[in-house]
Amino acid sequence: MIQTDVQATGVILPDGSLKLDSPLDMPAGRVRVLVRAESPMVGPSNNTFWDALCKAKESLRSVSRPVQDRELEKYVDSLRESDPTDDWLMGNP
Repeated sequence: MIQTDVQATGVILPDGSLKLDSPLDMPAGRVRVLVRAESPMVGPSNNTFWDALCKAKESLRSVSRPVQDRELEKYVDSLRESDPTDDWLMGNP
């Protein structure tokens, strides 16, 4: 038996099967496979939507603070104030 080593890249799917990036140039038959992780998977993963949502919530919590009622009222009032551009937009020079 002639032993031939071939290197190939691919992805391990959620069900545990292996999907190669391209077909191998070898005859059909039994093989021995050595799997080595190259890097964390980028893109879709086994994480659920809920896991991603929880991570996003945690990251937002670390960079923001709750808005105080008075700050919110002040901001809303500023939106209601008249602005010189309002007349221009409405066609009243």
